[in-house]
Amino acid sequence: MIITIGASGNNVGKSPRKRRKKRTNNRFARAFLSWFSENQSRFVVVPLVPKLREGFLKIRFTGVAQEIILWVGGTGGISVCIDYHDDCWDILREFDVAPRRNSAGDHFCNLCLPESRKFYRSRKELLSKHSFEPLLQWINKHVRPDYWILLFGEEGNSRWAEIVKEGDIEQTKTQGEDLFLCAFPVIIPIPDIKLFLDDERIAPEGWIHVRQPEEAIETLKTGKVAEISLDHDLGDDVHGTGYDVILWIEEAVVTQGFVPPRITVHSANPSARQKMEAGIKSIGRIRGENKTK
Repeated sequence: MIITIGASGNNVGKSPRKRRKKRTNNRFARAFLSWFSENQSRFVVVPLVPKLREGFLKIRFTGVAQEIILWVGGTGGISVCIDYHDDCWDILREFDVAPRRNSAGDHFCNLCLPESRKFYRSRKELLSKHSFEPLLQWINKHVRPDYWILLFGEEGNSRWAEIVKEGDIEQTKTQGEDLFLCAFPVIIPIPDIKLFLDDERIAPEGWIHVRQPEEAIETLKTGKVAEISLDHDLGDDVHGTGYDVILWIEEAVVTQGFVPPRITVHSANPSARQKMEAGIKSIGRIRGENKTK
């Protein structure tokens, strides 16, 4: 099933900032910042929220394609946009709200048809449930590694963007006929980390150099380390040795199901090297036993 969300091209070239340039009321944007401060941990990706300026917020996300921008206006507008070559190519989704209050004191969105309106006890509840929470749900559903952005059209003419699952790219391109422009993943691929633990030697090119076991362990916890090379004697027994990293990996494999990176030892200490290599073999045996269970 194809999941696509895109505009028809009516908003071509008109960024939310430009469309709302004359609006200086930032009450809505401030309400978003207040809600965000309480809910930022619920986002699957980290929003990079800037300071409020000119009544709007232009938000990008860590590890996400830079073309994807969240615009939060000052008077009730939220748009997820695709910015291509410094121009708004399309608006993927809008979460606008026009707060109103009836004679009974209930709050509602004036953009909704009367027969479909929902009423809330406060303006804060209206903004949260009608705009901010749906935005959060959309972001968490679509800003994921298995989604891609496809651009169609050309500058100066009709153009649009669609967000689809990776398996639906070819079918969606075919439906766009000859107007397909380009495609890119929503999540920026993160290269595998090569970690070099040593207090004196210079790390090889392309490797990240750490000097203490706790630094290596914290990096391992990210799950992004593909390979680690360990020294044993690190010049400070208070912080431990390279063998402590192997012990941590072994325990994590047993208790957490941790998938270890490729481990090598470059220590010049013969006895320590032998002990560390024995630890690596132990990790391999444990991994083998876990795979057969």
